[in-house]
Amino acid sequence: MVVDGLLVIEAAAAAAAVLAAFRLALLPHEDARIRPMSRIFGVLMGISILAGLGLAIVQPSVLLLIVTLLAIYTLIAGWRANTRQTAEPSTADRMMSGVVIGTGLLTVMAGLTGMIGREVDPALAAVMPVAANVALPVLGLVGAFLAVQDVVEEPGRVRVGRHMVRMLGALAATVTLALVLHRPFAGLGGGMIADGAHWMAPAAVTLPMITMWTLRLRRAAAAMATRRRTPQEAVN
Repeated sequence: MVVDGLLVIEAAAAAAAVLAAFRLALLPHEDARIRPMSRIFGVLMGISILAGLGLAIVQPSVLLLIVTLLAIYTLIAGWRANTRQTAEPSTADRMMSGVVIGTGLLTVMAGLTGMIGREVDPALAAVMPVAANVALPVLGLVGAFLAVQDVVEEPGRVRVGRHMVRMLGALAATVTLALVLHRPFAGLGGGMIADGAHWMAPAAVTLPMITMWTLRLRRAAAAMATRRRTPQEAVN
């Protein structure tokens, strides 16, 4: 019963967060509604992630725990990027990135050495029977890479857009893993149908938004590159 409730909360909050991201993508850059809508997106994403964290604790899964912690980092980093006036990360940002880099490298070592494997996390072996020993090192590398990239931020809209893409991706990952582990669509019938629904439903909802924000990010980067040109370069 608790698991079902957490799954419903996680999925519903994630779907509402995607709608908020859609609304944000349609607003002009200087629109006054961007800030309150960003807060709504952040709160909804936070609710979804906390529900996923609850699932990782109620029915322990190291894999789900690490994915939700990584999603929490993307949320905090995105909030910081949105509220900072300059591209230069503060000392607190650098410290947070350092912690994530260190944790990511430890996760890589734990996965490669077998400290965290099939025996520690049965859910990991159930979801990825072939790649169980590869999943955690990959997650560790992804987390470390994102944290390193956060130390060298881009200014303005490029920074915010990049973090929105990351947050949407992290949100989709937490919901997907929770669905795959707990299989709420198992009653749909055939195993392939149910498995496909668990893997594809979050991607089907979030991928259009990730695409929209990626295109918006590219437009912002192109506009910034144009502004950086000298008048003579612009003529040429």
